[in-house]
Parts: sequence; C-alpha cells; structure tokens
Amino acid sequence: MLSKISDLSDRLLIILGNMLAIGYVIKIIFTINHFMNVLFSGISILLLFITFFKSGKIFSIIAGIFLSLGIWILISNHTSFDEYWSYFGTSTNILTLLIIAPLFSIPIMLGAYHRTIEIIFRNRIYRPNHVHGLLSFCTFALSSLMSMAAIAVSHSIFHNLTRKFPKTISERIEFSSYARGNALALVWSPVGVTVGAAVSGTHSNPSLVIGLGLSFALFIILIDYLMVSVHMKKSKEEVAVISNHYVDPEPISLRRWLSLMTIALVIFLFVIATLLLHHLWGLNIIDVVILLIILFSFVWSFILRKYRKFMLQLKLKMTTGIRLLSTQLLLFISVGFFTQVFIKVGHIDQLTIILENLQQTLGSFIIVFIVLIAASGIQLGLSPALIAVLMVETIPYEALHIRPEWFAFAIAAGALSLAAASPFSVTVNTVSPVLKRIQTDISKKNYGFSIMMLCMVNIWVLILQFLFP
Repeated sequence: MLSKISDLSDRLLIILGNMLAIGYVIKIIFTINHFMNVLFSGISILLLFITFFKSGKIFSIIAGIFLSLGIWILISNHTSFDEYWSYFGTSTNILTLLIIAPLFSIPIMLGAYHRTIEIIFRNRIYRPNHVHGLLSFCTFALSSLMSMAAIAVSHSIFHNLTRKFPKTISERIEFSSYARGNALALVWSPVGVTVGAAVSGTHSNPSLVIGLGLSFALFIILIDYLMVSVHMKKSKEEVAVISNHYVDPEPISLRRWLSLMTIALVIFLFVIATLLLHHLWGLNIIDVVILLIILFSFVWSFILRKYRKFMLQLKLKMTTGIRLLSTQLLLFISVGFFTQVFIKVGHIDQLTIILENLQQTLGSFIIVFIVLIAASGIQLGLSPALIAVLMVETIPYEALHIRPEWFAFAIAAGALSLAAASPFSVTVNTVSPVLKRIQTDISKKNYGFSIMMLCMVNIWVLILQFLFP
C-alpha cells in the first residue's frame, strides 16, 4: 500500500513539475500572465503537499517554519483565507531553472567531451598539487554549464588520476577539489540559480555581477592552488609520489584539442548570448537563461547528430531528474510564499528602519553583515539560491546605501563561501554519494578553504563599497 502511494506521488511530482516548467516557458514566449499565474499558484500548492512528505525531516521542518511564519502574518493582519493561494507560485522562474538547468549536461555527455579531457591530461599531470588544481578547475568549468551534475562527471573523468596516489593523498584531493570547484562556479555562472536569483531580485547589471563573480572565482582558484602546493611540499609522502613517477604520455590529435576548445567556446557564447538578449529584449535574466539552456542543449545535441539519445536523456532528466529535486522544490515554494507575504502584508517598513539604524552604526561595514548572514544560511541546510531569494526579497538594500551589483555579489559569494565546508550544503551532499563517504568527512577537509574564501569575500565587498559606493 505504501509503495503504491509512493509511486503515485512520484508520478504526480513528475507531471506537475513538467507542467510548471513547460507552462513557464510558454509564458515567457507568449507573454501570458494572469491565467498562467493562477495555474502556477495551483501547481505550487499541490507540489508543496507532495514534496512535504517526500523530503527529509530537517527540510520539512525548515519548510514548515517558513509556511507557519507566513500564515501567522496573514492571520495577524486579518487577511481573508481566500487570498492565501495568491501568495504561492512566485518562485516559478527559479523552480523552472532548477528543472531545466540539467539539460545542459546532455550534449556534454553525448559528445564524450569528458573522455577527451581524460585523454588530454592522462600521464601529463602527476604531481598531487597539480592534480588538485586540475580537478578543481575542470570541475569549475564543467559546473559553469552543468551545475551540480558536473561533480559526478568530473569524478568519472579524473578518478584514475588520484587512484595511483596513497589513500591519504587521493582522499585529500578528492574531498576538496570537487566541492571547491563546484562552489566557485556557482558564484558566477548564469546556469547556477544563485547568481540568477541575486541579479533578478536586485535588478542589477548582470554583466557587472557575472564579471565580478568570474574574476573572484578565478582568483580564489589560484589562491587555493598556491595554498595546496605549499602544504603538499612539506609532506614527505607527496615527494615520494613525485620521485617515483614517470610515464611517457600518448600524443594528442588536433581533434581532441578542438573538442576541448568546444566546451570553452560554448561557455563563452552562452554568457555573451545571455547578456545580449537581456539587454536587447529586456527580459528577466533568469528567463533568458532558461530559454538559452533549452536552445543550446537542443542545437548542440543535434549538431552532434545524437537525436535519439538526446530524446532518451531528455526523458530521463524530466522524470528521474525532477524526483531528485523534490526537496529543493519544497524549500523554494515555502520560502517564496513567506517572502511574498512578508513584502505585501508583513512589516517590511519596520525592517527597513532597523536596517537604516544599523547602517548608521556600521557605515560601509554593513555589507560585511550581509555576507555573514548569507554565509550562516548555508549552515542551516538552505541552498545558496534559496538564501539569495530570501535575502533579495526581504532586505531593502536601497536603505543600506549599497549598489545593487555589490549587494547581489555579496549575497551570492557569501552564501557559497561555506558551501564546501557545510555538511548540510547541496554541494557536499552531491559529492558525498559520488565518493561514497559521509558528508562530515568531506566538509572537514574544506574548513580552511571556506574560512579563507569567506574572508576574501568580505575583503572584496569592502573594497568595492569604499571605492565605488
């Protein structure tokens, strides 16, 4: 009986998730508003009930807190019960991006680009610090297009590179590089929901936020590589690995290099197309990213002439993939409900007064306070994108005298600064099953990196705030 109920809930989740995503894409293209908004509210409420019982206790409690706070505000303001439904469905753009984003991984797998990367670097990279740097950067590059799916792909490419090391070295590399590379990619990537939510909620200049996030991420990758290199040079175990290694690498054909360059070209074209269409059409940045993910994944797969395999993978992403998102759907719907209630019915004016008084006390250092709030959210099990949605919707940044671009960057980078060290983060929980180790094993290896990244985020936002207020 319970299995039948579970199967039924899974089917309903898949049907409703597809209805939501397809409906929102139709809304973008044909600019249909009122009827679709009512539909999205209804679907969101149904998804809320289904996912509430499918998610773990911790996430159900978090969602229950946000829902209870929202309902308490409505009751205390004597809002008619008939109006409650209208506060749902406001996170549909974020939910659609969560569902659509995995489509970008299809052409990368169909084109066997991961296999090309493995061949190019096999037997050319053998120093432990170089392997760590390679894994971090490649996970970073793949995550820029594939988001969380890049962790499993990167592991499938490079697991042989670490297998030849002693267990202590291989674990140190794997526990750190995949989590760090993925977290840093989400600081800037338009495919990552965090940046899209921060930019969309603040109506900031996406070119500036994305450019700032990319430069920061590359800077942190370099700093991390230098720190790891210094640490490993002091280890006798690493020196022994280097001195005992020599294998003649196989030659690389031009086709392999062109295949590798294709990924870099797609990332470049995707970012340029995102910024151009946002500027020319005036569409919300998240809407532009959704449309381009669909377009790029279809066109890229068809150029590879993998039509049948593409349709099979598409079916898999829109069925099994949606089931894996049940927890994220629950949290975004409940947080979206709370933020809408708080903005329209709650006491946001009182919050503005409190923040203005705090800004007068802290001055430009108020932005550090914003970063620390964003960073603390990840320790509670909230996803970085969810933190971004919650903060941009409820914090009136204008009252803090902060440029919207700096506010968006502070939230995105701050929320992701501790992602590699929190056992509750989406990043660590994605790395954990891939490496078949518990979350705390992975998070422990990233404490130093995360503290360094958090400090760097604060330094960057303070410099920006002082130089370009």
